[in-house]
Amino acid sequence: PQAQALDWLLTKDKLRLVPQSDNLAQRYALMVLYFAASRGTWEFDFVDWESDGGARRVHECDWDIVRLEIEGQLGRGPLPSEIGALTQLETLRLTSMFLDGSLPETLGRLTDLKTLDLSHNEFRGSIPPTLYGLPSLEHLTLSHNQFDGALSEKIEELQKLQLIDLQDNMLVGRVPKGKNDDNLFSGEILMDMNYLMSRVEVTMSNNFLTGELPSFAFEHERKLNSENTTLLNRDVRIERINLASNRLRGSISSGFGQMSTLRQLEISNNLLTGTILDFGNISSLETIDLSSNKLVGFIPRSMPPNLKVLKLQENQIISEMPSEIGNLNKLEVLNLRNTFLKGTIPTQLGLLTNLGELRLGFNSHIGEIPSEIGNLGEHLVFLDIEGNSLEGEIPPQLGGLDKLTKLHLSRNDLSGTIPSALGQLKNLVELKLEKNQLTGMVPTEMEDLKHMQMFTVYENEIGSFPESVCQLMDSGVLAHFLVDCGLDCSCCDQCPLSLCDENDLC
Repeated sequence: PQAQALDWLLTKDKLRLVPQSDNLAQRYALMVLYFAASRGTWEFDFVDWESDGGARRVHECDWDIVRLEIEGQLGRGPLPSEIGALTQLETLRLTSMFLDGSLPETLGRLTDLKTLDLSHNEFRGSIPPTLYGLPSLEHLTLSHNQFDGALSEKIEELQKLQLIDLQDNMLVGRVPKGKNDDNLFSGEILMDMNYLMSRVEVTMSNNFLTGELPSFAFEHERKLNSENTTLLNRDVRIERINLASNRLRGSISSGFGQMSTLRQLEISNNLLTGTILDFGNISSLETIDLSSNKLVGFIPRSMPPNLKVLKLQENQIISEMPSEIGNLNKLEVLNLRNTFLKGTIPTQLGLLTNLGELRLGFNSHIGEIPSEIGNLGEHLVFLDIEGNSLEGEIPPQLGGLDKLTKLHLSRNDLSGTIPSALGQLKNLVELKLEKNQLTGMVPTEMEDLKHMQMFTVYENEIGSFPESVCQLMDSGVLAHFLVDCGLDCSCCDQCPLSLCDENDLC
């Protein structure tokens, strides 16, 4: 692009600038970027810019270019070092351009830069230290590249930094006092974020981070002099912490419970031990995901009032579900699958009218399925209670869950017949009832489930299947209709003979 820009200035530029022209440098820099972007879409009109007169003729040095954004243009090649000539830039976003090579050191000249986004390119090499000297930088996004090497501890010099996204690179080494996402980082976390001055997102998911979970023991620091005037008011407002899918160990410290502005806490798929912290005092908290760890104890009775997502699956809680969970009237996702929960399912779950996903499968719940769950019809799309020790009949009130797409009640001790009300679940895609003690026949109303793709009822005492249900197979939608071996069903996918025992069971 440099050669193209020089050729354009010498042979095509109507202004015919000379080396002494004070606007030559910026004009040349812009043309280099223009050709590097394969003549992409620019916000100013080059037809007017190339002319030697006209309504829009403005001196290049008076343009005050503060934002340059190019996305999806076929650039290829390195980012020209001439970018450093645009010293008034506040936003530089060059994404999905197939740019490669190392980042130029001249980026350090852009001292007014607030947003730098070079994501979805093919940059490689280390992150130049000059980036850590940008005093105004707030958002740094270098994700989806091939950067390697270590992240410098000088990152803490970025006093105004709010967000840094380095996911999907090949960075290695110890994690300095910052945050990253989707890299090959290893080593212990050295987290000291008090230098950050405003809203912060801490994202380090999908890495190989090890060591103890940092305490994040932030607090408001306010000191008064003899005249009671504020000398220091440093308020670090953490809004999101994502440390999911690493190898972190240790317990969740009380410092997490002091983050009054926290909205999302995601520390799933680690090696955390200890009990679940009481987050009830954090009114702003909307997401808690501590799934797939080794947490024990009980579910706190006090929960944030604005909680929308609670995921504790794949832990070792071994306690009863508190009835107070029914007070979370904004809850949209409740996943407690495979947490060794015991006792009955609280009827108060029927108060969670915003719930879209309820997963309690593979626990040790006893008693009956609360009929109050039928009150969740406005939003509930996934109901999973399989793999427990529930008994009694399937509540016909479940037929009121008209948004439901997946109903998993298998592997319990449910008895009685299949309620005909389930035929009202017009959006149902999966119905799993296998390994219960259900009797009678499949209701003819099931023929109305035109979207159902899976229907499993094997290892029950079902006697017959109406021919109308078989029409769902004929329509090509119902792909799996699994029943006990030896039953007379012309359309069913019976268990393979190799899996049938002497009692004709799967």
